Amino acid sequence: METNPPSFPKSRVRALPISPITPSQTHISQSTPLLLLFFLLIDLTPTASLLNQIPNLDHLYSDHCNDVVLKSETHPKWFLTTLSVQDIGFHSSYFTGGDRFFNHTSGDSKALIFRPNFVARTLKDGIFHVRGSMDLQSLLGDSTRRNLKLVNFRGPRIPVRRGVVRFRLDGYYSESDKKLCMIGKSRSMYNAGNFEPSVVLKLNYPKWSSIYDSLISGSLESVVSDKDDGENYFDAIMVLAFSVRHSYGYTFVGEDRMSSFPSSVESGESIGLSNLNDSNGGMCRLLGNRLERFELVYGSECGGGVNCNPLGRDVGYVPSSLVFYGTRCTEGRKMQMLLGFSNSSGDEYLRFPFVPSTTLIAEGEWDEKGNRLCAVACRILNFTESLTGALVGDCSTKLSLRFPVKLSLQNRSALVGQIWSDKKMSDPGYFSKIGFQGLSGWLVKLLGYKYEYSVTGNLRKHVWKRGLGKAKERNILRGIHQI
Repeated sequence: METNPPSFPKSRVRALPISPITPSQTHISQSTPLLLLFFLLIDLTPTASLLNQIPNLDHLYSDHCNDVVLKSETHPKWFLTTLSVQDIGFHSSYFTGGDRFFNHTSGDSKALIFRPNFVARTLKDGIFHVRGSMDLQSLLGDSTRRNLKLVNFRGPRIPVRRGVVRFRLDGYYSESDKKLCMIGKSRSMYNAGNFEPSVVLKLNYPKWSSIYDSLISGSLESVVSDKDDGENYFDAIMVLAFSVRHSYGYTFVGEDRMSSFPSSVESGESIGLSNLNDSNGGMCRLLGNRLERFELVYGSECGGGVNCNPLGRDVGYVPSSLVFYGTRCTEGRKMQMLLGFSNSSGDEYLRFPFVPSTTLIAEGEWDEKGNRLCAVACRILNFTESLTGALVGDCSTKLSLRFPVKLSLQNRSALVGQIWSDKKMSDPGYFSKIGFQGLSGWLVKLLGYKYEYSVTGNLRKHVWKRGLGKAKERNILRGIHQI
């Protein structure tokens, strides 16, 4: 008879209660903490029952998942696994459907967050037992979109109410096929209805690890058909997610790639990585695992026959901000990132808005000569009919960013950059060069910026020439210092 491995909470590490020490146990109590941890791990044999057992788990898995990933018994040394929770978990994602869970029609502001919290080796090589939870999130109301050319609408920092449905999941993953199949039970958490059916999750992971192999696709489906049980049935939810597996091979990084960038696409002095202390970790410390939002700055040539919209002419609005998320950084100079074009919402402050039509997947490298990050960005294609067919392609977008050496009244941005299309003006998808800028508190603190009050002296002369007096002078200068 198969025994279940022990159940763990979200974290693999937890405090375990220690029973009172008897005389026969004193030799353990005097051992080092590391040795004590060793004995505790050895004692964690898979005998504990599964907390919050999913109803009819074995039967449902046989009916819905065995043809995807064949179930296998747990290995005696189940904890010796080569699969990490990072390789199969994700939080930058998108889904279609799911309206029945929230009692409203969802817009683009929605996401799936998958948190595996237990992975165990099985008797069959390459098959792993996986447990975890998945949150289905949907904002109650769409983000504001205004059909204007230049708009700088800043949404609330606290987003509107969010509906959340959580699923407890249990299943198996195949390393060779890169497939995961799990049975789960839903539970309404926040601002959702009382619809709590059993579900089956099927995910396909990329077989390789590159910018072209960055997408996870699949479905969340009902375990019953409409004819069998209409009360517990829902239409399939299609899933698209960004893979963050540990291994990764860069495609657009190297000296030959840097040569395709113009020698100078920005003006002004910039801070080089060599000017930073080694303890800062280079570019990884500055932008790695960071979510930042920058204002887009359109040139005067935009409009008329020149397209400056990175999303195309047919979307009905022009984005006002660029959301930057550094997803991976290595060697202090190489980076993979997500770029998103937004037109307000305030949701970007909490998570990256992973919407296929507005998201680009990019990778780049720090250019020592130009003191800038140069990156190539690719679009997500073939997602309109079905998310399962989505792929990464059209890598014709270029980006560069830099850190100015100082802040002043003329330059109040800790980061400035440009993004443009490498296509010909007559090609579909071309857009003219767009600037972006932002005053990140994180970068200001880390780079040790000091504000240069270049106009203070001239303003003081102007104040006294007008005869405004010392009190008025202090008020005006105090206002400048707060810029």
